[in-house]
Amino acid sequence: MKGHSSDVRSVAYNHDSTKVISGSWDETIKEWDLRTGTCLVTLKGHSDYVYSVAYNHDSTKVISGSYDETIKEWDLSTGTCLVTLKGHSSGVYSVAYNHDSTKVISGSDDKTIKEWKKIQYTKNTIDDKDGNES
Repeated sequence: MKGHSSDVRSVAYNHDSTKVISGSWDETIKEWDLRTGTCLVTLKGHSDYVYSVAYNHDSTKVISGSYDETIKEWDLSTGTCLVTLKGHSSGVYSVAYNHDSTKVISGSDDKTIKEWKKIQYTKNTIDDKDGNES
């Protein structure tokens, strides 16, 4: 599958392995149909490299982490950004939903892990030195 204009840094399967999302240094996220190799949607909104992508539990939304220090949640049916989460002070290299997509976890170059509670998008910061929340 070709379509990104720069390095692809992250890929993830949807829940039934028929589609995949990819995040790239071209600042975009793309969803692909694995049967046809067709790009279904391109998500634009980050202002720097996209390092990490993940589907939610029913594959209707994705999250992305970027070197622009943000996490974005996207609606795949509309291609729109639903929310931008800010709180890291450096690039976000890893993102994941929990099993029922009620929380998001992120890891950053700022040496922290943050847990985001989706209902209000509040965050707990887990310090890299002692594991305590702050």
